[in-house]
Amino acid sequence: MADTHTASDPATGTGGDPAGGRAATTTTNAYLRRDRRDRMVYRLRRQLAPHLLLAGVWVTGAAGWLAGGWAGDRGLVATGLLSALAAAGAVRWLTTRRRGAAVTGRQAAGVAAATGWLGWATMAGPGWTATAVLLAGGYAASLRWWRRWRLPDPGEDPQPPAGPDPMHPPRLWADHIAQGGPLPGSYLTGEHQIATGLRYQAHLVPGRQSLGEAQAALAKLRTGLRLRPGQDLILERHPDTDESIISVTIVRRSRALTAAVPWPGPAYDRQAGTIELGPYVDGDGTARWRLAVDHRLFGGFLVGSTGSGKSRLMEAIALGAADGAGCVVWFGDPQGGASSPFLARRADWTARSVEDIGQMLAAAVGVKRLRQAENALHDWEGWTPDQGRPGLLIIIDECHEAMADAAVQQMATSLAREGGKVGIALVLASQVPTLDAFGLKTGQRALRGSVVTGNLVLLRVADKGTSGILPGVSGIDPADFPAIAGYAYLVDIGHTGRRSAPFRGYYVTDDARDAAADQANWPTLDSAAAGAAGPAYNDRYEQAEAARAALAGRLAALARGEDPDTAPPPAAARPVAVAWPVAQVIPYPRWRTWHLRDAAPAAVAERSIPPRRTAVEVVAELVDAGVTGTGEIERRSGYSETQVRNALHQLAGAGRIRRVRHGVWELAT
Repeated sequence: MADTHTASDPATGTGGDPAGGRAATTTTNAYLRRDRRDRMVYRLRRQLAPHLLLAGVWVTGAAGWLAGGWAGDRGLVATGLLSALAAAGAVRWLTTRRRGAAVTGRQAAGVAAATGWLGWATMAGPGWTATAVLLAGGYAASLRWWRRWRLPDPGEDPQPPAGPDPMHPPRLWADHIAQGGPLPGSYLTGEHQIATGLRYQAHLVPGRQSLGEAQAALAKLRTGLRLRPGQDLILERHPDTDESIISVTIVRRSRALTAAVPWPGPAYDRQAGTIELGPYVDGDGTARWRLAVDHRLFGGFLVGSTGSGKSRLMEAIALGAADGAGCVVWFGDPQGGASSPFLARRADWTARSVEDIGQMLAAAVGVKRLRQAENALHDWEGWTPDQGRPGLLIIIDECHEAMADAAVQQMATSLAREGGKVGIALVLASQVPTLDAFGLKTGQRALRGSVVTGNLVLLRVADKGTSGILPGVSGIDPADFPAIAGYAYLVDIGHTGRRSAPFRGYYVTDDARDAAADQANWPTLDSAAAGAAGPAYNDRYEQAEAARAALAGRLAALARGEDPDTAPPPAAARPVAVAWPVAQVIPYPRWRTWHLRDAAPAAVAERSIPPRRTAVEVVAELVDAGVTGTGEIERRSGYSETQVRNALHQLAGAGRIRRVRHGVWELAT
């Protein structure tokens, strides 16, 4: 017989004090009986679904046969009917893929069989033979469905039996969580073994408990279920039931918690518009970053301390966006690019200070205005990769420093709010798990709300207090995450069909990352967007070289024991006292030596400085002269690795050169 205990009355809201009288108390068994009755009705409806579906197919076939007789051409009616069904199936398939789900082979076979039967019934009529075939095939295909939604024994009590195993999760839940614990009156049913542990349905008290309250009590639930280090507990929405029933997964043994899964490369799904981040810790699917979905480009927010795997995750997202989705990647880091030297080298534009990040965002605002005008002119509803306009993904690490500038915060908020529908998105990352990550108080919430709409990923942090700051993470505190590199929690803010559950990011080695980056195409802005971005974008390579030179000077000053922020200018820049009169010193002309090879001294004095040729022109001239190796082109051209790589890709895209093999190019014939 099931255990009973006094609990609050859902109808009256009164407590379980025996002194309150019979009307003020109820037993857990009474609640369980009501809930069992509700579940029985729910399962009866599921049991009827195959019958109703087969009846609908038969009626449609009969209607098609009658319509064919009335029109005098059953073949024409059958063709129209099957075409309509094929179109509806295609729309359903595309909708399912956009939500990140998948159409199984069983479902596709069922649709194909139903379509074939409809064509037969429309031509020959839904006679006894056709009806028998429909019922036999339909009921055979429904056996698995009925097994899943079988009707329980009317005498079955969902309360866990008083078995001899005190460590059985339903028993632990009943003893430590339901009776006087954080979720009184709740219980577990439907034990299902998975490869990594066990999965249950947790029945909450309707109107009194919710998923958010259960997540807020996650630490207490772990102790109530007697979990050990290395085991995990996942609470999430149940995909099929009402919201009073949630899914509870107890992960007892997981490969993701013991050994990282190697990175498969820039795993971008073009149809779903998502980037694979890594497997969920319970082995049920893969966490995905929404990028190009619903005619928009999405960004997001990542938070994680040093050693949590945040930089690797950013790099994997950047590679997936650039190589898979053809996005232009910009990178901003107020710490001089030290957060990710890889992105600092590979990004189309790298900003190494708050001032440079401000210039970068100002250029992005110019691109946004241009594309908004293009949308209005061409009647485009949003952005898609096939419009000839590459997406622009701006990754800003240590964003709390950059967003502390009011102008930077304002431009970032504008881009996060309005940029998605014209193919511009922000990915912000920080070690700060509070609202300070989004800058000044006046604009924190507006920027946060716009950025996390796309994606929100939490990695381990050192500070507590995240659950009350970021939406959708009530009770999830990254400070309590295991000290495992890449362990993260994906939050599905917009209920897009992804799981809100912990995962572990793929293990990205330096060699695998660099090899993928060498093979990847790193796009640049189209000509119209480059013009709208302004001079700062066109001079970005020169600015990068100047920034590196300034950084080298700072490093030299620090090595001499000087403070570069307060030290006087170098001696060469100060006036030199001399004891004799000297002629005026004319600065040495700053043009390349090959321009002066055949010039006479008098002619050189009168000659103006020639304009500097672009990297594309120099690289094209070198390849034409027989210089085919990427390294040799870099050495002879005087341009950086990024400039040479982008120039080679532009020339290849224009059909002027082609790749022979990795690192070797030749003129296109």
